[in-house]
Amino acid sequence: MMRQYLEAKARHPDAILFFRMGDFFEMFADDAMVASKALGLTLTSRNRNAPDELPMCGVPVHTVQSYINKMVELGFKVSVCDQTEDPKNAKGLVQREVIRVVTPGLNCDADAVQPRENNFLMGIVPEGELFGAAWLDITTGELWVEEFGDRERMRDTLLSLAPGELLLPEGEEGEAWEAQMKPLRPDAAVSHLPEWCFELDTARKTLCEFFHCSSLDSFGCSGLPRAVRAAGGVIRYLLDTQRDSMSHVRPPRVVQSDEFMLLDEVTRRNLELTTASSGKRRGSLLGVLDRAETAMGG
Repeated sequence: MMRQYLEAKARHPDAILFFRMGDFFEMFADDAMVASKALGLTLTSRNRNAPDELPMCGVPVHTVQSYINKMVELGFKVSVCDQTEDPKNAKGLVQREVIRVVTPGLNCDADAVQPRENNFLMGIVPEGELFGAAWLDITTGELWVEEFGDRERMRDTLLSLAPGELLLPEGEEGEAWEAQMKPLRPDAAVSHLPEWCFELDTARKTLCEFFHCSSLDSFGCSGLPRAVRAAGGVIRYLLDTQRDSMSHVRPPRVVQSDEFMLLDEVTRRNLELTTASSGKRRGSLLGVLDRAETAMGG
């Protein structure tokens, strides 16, 4: 059984592993120590007082989603390893597989989603002073892409969208940009993918295979290489973490920000467009409009 656990943990080493054992999902070793503190669970141990004593904690199967949501809300990733066969029919060890990975930018649970707010997973590809970005709302299936000619526009877009999770390439450049972007969204989780996932040819192939097309011309983004690279990284991350069908995710739509008037962070804050001076939605322009009975409101 522990071999199954270690194999599942190795697939997503940066996630807290919820491992199904009968009527409970158990966590072991360092994951158990982190989860017990974050969730207020009792920390016990396997093989107590033995040289190979192993910390563990667990939650009931029927309430596991609330604990997963809490961990994700705190900024953790959670991988869920469930039993994939009926224990009554198992010949020997029950088969288990990682069925999904829940992250701050990829959580579809109804209790975790704010019905009037987007929760974006945002992939960013820096290239000198140029940027490509792609952002996905997994609940609506909307995928948007854009390229930026300077870091200020990239910064304003990041602050405006307020993504729940940032996706960057591994390596020195990705780490350097994480250090610059994290202060702008301190509550956002940051994940990294291998640099090859963001290579242009790989990204094109990933997108064409996912959307069942031979080229990206019909989406209007074939001439935006950095945006294509960012979108390819987002879709690769989606494929790596989600086992369920993602057929509701729509092809990328290009944002042409030069066709709009952009408001910087200071202007948005002073106008109290989405949050009032108190930091709350109530009292802001959006808070007023969202109570209307017309199509503009909720």
